[in-house]
Amino acid sequence: MRTRLGPILTDAIATGVLIASTATVLTLLWRL
Repeated sequence: MRTRLGPILTDAIATGVLIASTATVLTLLWRL
């Protein structure tokens, strides 16, 4: 379970960071 949970957690964090950064860029562009 732990060996399977590790990569999933890493993928979830990576996806979250990607979404957050994309949202930040879009927000900054929208304010310009």
